[in-house]
Amino acid sequence: MSNFEELKQLLLEYFKKNGIEGVSCISNLHEASANDPKDGTPVLYVYNGENDLEILDMDEIAQKGYKKLKKAKSADSIINTADAFVISQDNEWYFIEFKDSKLSGGKSTLKDNIIKKAYANWYMVLDLLYEMRDQIEAYSKFDFDNPIHFAKEHVSYILVCSMEKNPNIYMQIKNEKYRGGHYTIPFMQRLKDYLFKDAYVYTENFFEQDFVDKFEY
Repeated sequence: MSNFEELKQLLLEYFKKNGIEGVSCISNLHEASANDPKDGTPVLYVYNGENDLEILDMDEIAQKGYKKLKKAKSADSIINTADAFVISQDNEWYFIEFKDSKLSGGKSTLKDNIIKKAYANWYMVLDLLYEMRDQIEAYSKFDFDNPIHFAKEHVSYILVCSMEKNPNIYMQIKNEKYRGGHYTIPFMQRLKDYLFKDAYVYTENFFEQDFVDKFEY
């Protein structure tokens, strides 16, 4: 059983044990990359690649599972999460957020929201991991004694944006790739410095070439 499959099965068993039905948990990158249409505008997908990976749907887990576990009563009790979560065969964890809007020079509220999502998402995952350990079984590849160290060694946060709307970021990613690294957009630097192993941005084409096509469960 892969690392990803192990965690997926633990989540499903945990929700079932607590009487929460209808949490599928599973989606794919294409569906997870859908924007939130307003005023009758059509749904747009940031990711339309051919090699579509199975992912954990973080919004589904948060809204249909976690909120019920915490008995959140108010409709305003929103849990911000990234869009997708995958674990590689090497037990590298990736939270993936999709944005079809302009990032460079964009609204500070958008940037703040991305940072808040990262922290809230990590807290929710940690809470679920410890609850699952206590109620059913511990995920075997997580360091429960030192989660801060684990995050700095194994967890990355990837922001995938539209190349069309972010040509300057596309060039930054391209230049950084030539130097053998990832491009961390300045407002995400704090995630890399204080929380995760890495935090960087891709446009959809680089995401396909450098992450999706190379990913192994």
